[in-house]
Parts: sequence; C-alpha cells; structure tokens
Amino acid sequence: MKESDEVQIKKIKRKRFLSVLWKNIFIVIFLAFISSFVWFFSSYGGVSERLRLLSMSSVLVFVIMTFMVIKNSITTARTLERVSQEKKQTETIISHLINGVIEYNREFKILLINPKAEEMLGIKKEDVLGKKVTTDIIREGEKYESLASVMYPALADDFSRVPVDRKDLKVIEMKIKKPYEIDVQVATIQLTDYNGNVYGYLKIIRDISREKAISETKSQFISIAAHQLRTPLSATKWIFRMLLDGDVGKVTEEQKDLLQKGYDSNERIIGLVGDMLSVARIEEGRFGYEFSAVDVIDLIKRSLITYELKAQEKKIKIELDLPKEKLNPIKMDPEKIELAVSNLIDNALKYTPDSGTIKITLKKEGDDYIKVSVKDSGVGIPKDQVDRLFHKFFRGTNVIKMQTEGTGLGLFITKNIIVRHGGKIWVETSDGDGTTFNFTLPAKASLIPKKGTNIAHSIGF
Repeated sequence: MKESDEVQIKKIKRKRFLSVLWKNIFIVIFLAFISSFVWFFSSYGGVSERLRLLSMSSVLVFVIMTFMVIKNSITTARTLERVSQEKKQTETIISHLINGVIEYNREFKILLINPKAEEMLGIKKEDVLGKKVTTDIIREGEKYESLASVMYPALADDFSRVPVDRKDLKVIEMKIKKPYEIDVQVATIQLTDYNGNVYGYLKIIRDISREKAISETKSQFISIAAHQLRTPLSATKWIFRMLLDGDVGKVTEEQKDLLQKGYDSNERIIGLVGDMLSVARIEEGRFGYEFSAVDVIDLIKRSLITYELKAQEKKIKIELDLPKEKLNPIKMDPEKIELAVSNLIDNALKYTPDSGTIKITLKKEGDDYIKVSVKDSGVGIPKDQVDRLFHKFFRGTNVIKMQTEGTGLGLFITKNIIVRHGGKIWVETSDGDGTTFNFTLPAKASLIPKKGTNIAHSIGF
C-alpha cells in the first residue's frame, strides 16, 4: 500500500470517528438539557407535579436511551456480519492463491497458513497453526525443515537477498529440499496498524523453479552462441585490419572506405558479443571480481583517455570536477569499475549533440562513501521510461530515433557492478534536458558485500 493511500484511509477513519463522536456528544447534551429543564420547572410546583415531571423526563430519557441502544446494537451486528463476511472472502481468496501465504505475530506464532504453503513446505495446518516457530523446531522432526528455512533464511543451505526499495519488505531467494526440491522466492512483509506499529508479518512464498530453469537455459544458449561467434569475428577483424594496412597489397581509397565500414561494423558485433557474454556470466554467477586498493581519481582519468578522440570529433567539452582534498585508495575491482565508468561516459557521448558538454564529478559522501556523477547536455530520458532504464535490452524511444545502434545492456551491466561493490546507482533526467547518472562506492572495505548479491528481480532478469 502506498503512503498516500494510508494517509487517505487515516483521514477517512478520523472523519468517521469524529462524526460518531459529535453525534453522541449532541445526544448527551440534549439529554442533559431535558433533565435541567425538568428540574428547573419542577422546583416551582408541588410534590405531585414534581413527581409527574420527573416521571415524564425519566420515560423520555429511557425511550431515547433504548432507541440508541437498539440502533447501536443493530449497527454493531451489521458491522460484525460485514467483518465476518469479509474475513470469509479473504480466507477464500488466500486459500486459492497459487503462492504460499503464512501470517505470524511478533512472537513468531503462526496465525494463518494457506493450502499452497502446506503443499510447498510439506506440513499440515493443524500441526503449525498457533505454534510458536523457533530455530529449534527442526529438532521436532524433519518435516519442519523447510518451514524453519522460510522463517529463518540463515538456516537454509543457500540463499540470496533480492534488493528492494521498500523498507517494510524483504525478499529472499532460496532452495528448499523437502518434501521436494524447488527454488522459491520468499517475500516478508511487515503488518502495521494505522499508527505505524508493527504487529505481525506476512510471508509470501513463490515457486520460481521454472523461471530459474528458463533463465539458466537462456544464459547457456547466450553463452554458447557468444563463444562460438568470438572466433570467426576475431578472424574477420584481423582480415579487415590486414587489408586496411595494405599487408596483402595496395587498396584504393574507395576500397579502403568500404573496408573501414566493414571493420567498424565487425567491431560493433564484437562489442555486442562481449556484452552478451558479460550478461551470461552475471546470470550464471560467474562474473568474477578481484578486489584491490585503487586510486579512483586515476581510474576515472584512465577511462577518459579512451574517449578523448570521440569527444573532439563531436566538439564535446568534457569537464572533470575533482575534490580538493586527497582521497585514499578504496577497495574495488578496477577492471569492472572502469567498465562501469566507461559505459556511462560512452552513453553521454552518444546521446549528447555536437558542441555539448559532459561534466564528471567526484566527491566524498560523508566518511563511508564516494559519489561519482556523469552529467551530459543530451536528449534526456522520458520520465515514464526511467524505471525500465537498468533492464536488459531497454533503450529509450527518443534515443532509438537518434542512435539506432546499441544493445541496451550497458546500464544493466553497470548496475550489477555497482551493486556488487556495495554502492547504489540512480539517474536524474527529463526528456530533452540532459541526464545525470550518479553512483556511490563504499570508501570502507567493510561495506562491500562478502559475496555476490542477487539483483535479478531489481534490474530486469
């Protein structure tokens, strides 16, 4: 539920509460007024008249109170009936979901479990409902092994976290082996009241075995195809190079021009194959990293050297804004970070018109991180497409018209590299008004994840 929706619901509830409160206050004031009126007039009459007035006022108050009790009882009965009906509807929906659902309170006592969760975890509702699940539950029998892994992911043989932007949501991917081996994605959602207090949790268990199998098959195909293409493409490259250099005889200017076009096209295909291999390795968890202490300023300067000629051809001015204070070397994989920086600079050059500007900024973000920004004066990105920017093969509709070439894999690879280093990457842009890519890297080695992070679902796998 979005924050704005929660605020709206709170406003509606507050409005209803105030409405009921004011009605009850009005009735109390009305009854108090009648009582005061009766007491005032009864003081001027005899005993019999006082008794008569008091009797009349008592009957009137009794009738009004009886009416209110009956009305409130009917309203309460209707409310209970509606709540009961809604509860039955909710239970029916949950029981027919294709995903497993477990609800438990802050003491880890299970309050709800649907048939799909029973099937996936090999347990029965009557055995776990109302049961407090601790890490010791495995000692009660092997049948609780999968339940324990889902409730406490650290007990699983292998699990990985899927980064999500919401603070009230955690997503884990793991393999459970009983009653049968499947890959599952477990989302843990906090349940909060209208004051924001956590009173329980909900676990949504989704079988992703088929998705995993398809992804592995696809990755294997891409890897094999790319490997098979590398050898003939490399051979073609050197044949073009030998012809262009005149190693097998002199060529005319017209022939040289055609050969150069062929050479450039072959280079683009080699680049595409390289990107496909990188993606395949990322998907298979084989995109190896070798960390060492590196001077990030020198790394950025090295990355810029490759693009100086291209910038001069387009008359694009590249500005480098570095911090005045000296930065200590930080732990990173220099090859991978240089690839990430190069991808951002290459994009900026591609989509910035001639005579434009590109500004690269490096600065400290507190004591824990450094921040790198690559800002261009290019075409920008439509706001409705920003969320898909780091997905595989995605290219903005405006840049496709401007630059037909491109794989849409560079930003996907870049985000994987940054996340693996323990950093974040984001974009600031508007259509036609330039783009700024920002990313952070941890300045402390302790902030780097100890093992690879699964970012499959966050960036478009």
